[in-house]
Amino acid sequence: MVESEYLKVIQTLRRTSSKSSSITLIRDIRRLCDQDWQVFFHHVNRSGNRVTDSLAKLASSSSFDVLHFTTPLLYVACLLQEDCLPPSA
Repeated sequence: MVESEYLKVIQTLRRTSSKSSSITLIRDIRRLCDQDWQVFFHHVNRSGNRVTDSLAKLASSSSFDVLHFTTPLLYVACLLQEDCLPPSA
C-alpha cells in the first residue's frame, strides 16, 4: 500500500499507465507497480499521517542514508499515543 497526503499524486498514479505519463518519476513508479504484486494507492490526510511526516522530515535533515532506531523516538511515541485518543469534539 502506498499512502500519500497529496491527493493529486494519488489520483495521477491510479489513472496513469506506465507508458502514458510525461513525468519520468510517475512512469517509473507505474513500471514498479506493473510487476508481479498488488499495489494500492491510498490518500491520507496530513493529520492522520503525522508520524510518517515527522520521520520523513527527520530523514531529510539527516546526512545518513539509513537511520535505525531500536526504540521509538519520544516525540514519535507521543504522536502514536495521540493517534489512539478519540477525536475531540
